[in-house]
Amino acid sequence: MKQTARLFAVLALTAALTLGTALPALGAQTAQIDQALNRAADYVSAAVPNPQVSSTGGEWAVLGLARCGRLTQSQRTAYLAALEHTLEETQGVLSQRKYSEYARVVLALTALGEDPRSVGGYDLTAPLLDTEMVAWQGINGPTFALLALNGGDYPGSEAKEHYLQNLLQAQGTDGGWSLAGSKGDPDVTAQALQALAAYEATSPEVARAIARGLDCLEALWKSGSFVTSESCAQALIAYAALNRTAPQGMVEELLSYQQPDGSFAHLPGGKSDLMASEQALCALTALARQERNLFPLYDMTAAGTEQANPDRLTALFRARPACAAPDPRAA
Repeated sequence: MKQTARLFAVLALTAALTLGTALPALGAQTAQIDQALNRAADYVSAAVPNPQVSSTGGEWAVLGLARCGRLTQSQRTAYLAALEHTLEETQGVLSQRKYSEYARVVLALTALGEDPRSVGGYDLTAPLLDTEMVAWQGINGPTFALLALNGGDYPGSEAKEHYLQNLLQAQGTDGGWSLAGSKGDPDVTAQALQALAAYEATSPEVARAIARGLDCLEALWKSGSFVTSESCAQALIAYAALNRTAPQGMVEELLSYQQPDGSFAHLPGGKSDLMASEQALCALTALARQERNLFPLYDMTAAGTEQANPDRLTALFRARPACAAPDPRAA
């Protein structure tokens, strides 16, 4: 029953995006987000026809396109083939030291409805259970390990708790997080909040940390510390993950980076940048999902129900009234 409800909900998102219209119950901002998301998805899809194992032109493109229903079968096939080739060449070692590489791949595979514990004979979640190695690269390691392990509800309760404590202990006096220093960084703070979101409802300590983190993020926003489109993108993903309403000005600022071809620039007045475009795609997808009460960008426990061909999803959706899409959070 839950899977059916989730499928109906994603039908609503895919149909609205494919048809270029917002659901009747949603407002003008949703239509604006949908339009920007459509253009961003068109650009990324054309720019990354054959996704590779890479931080750019790879997993983030796969994740963003899959979560808004725009990943094609050929892109899916190309990415899985590239991953299997990489694993064969490296004997399953994606990185000797930077274990967020594993987290990124696990997130992409989960978005595809694939089991990252069995890919080419390798369990790609296993390295994420090595708490010492994950923490080697700083707070980014625990942050993305938590996102990856919780994204598909994979085993590893002890490691998850360890990373959760890492994040809580790393929170700065201003309520933010950073790779170095005592002042919160917009991107790192937003990503930490994304990882903590899964625990807000069950842990008062985490809820307090999130409240302080959001205060810090808002203060950084108001002080002009968001100087790239990626900062806006990560913050918007955090607001959506926590089911908070993002500042309208923040949404508008992200959209101000969009170029005529649908891509996004890294800096104000800059040129098209693929990394910025992929992050913006993920942020717009997160906002579109939030507006329709779909599960958040990184909550992919229902991902297997969302990977049908978008055209087929649209055809199925057209047979049902838009208002018939159930609320997956209440299912």
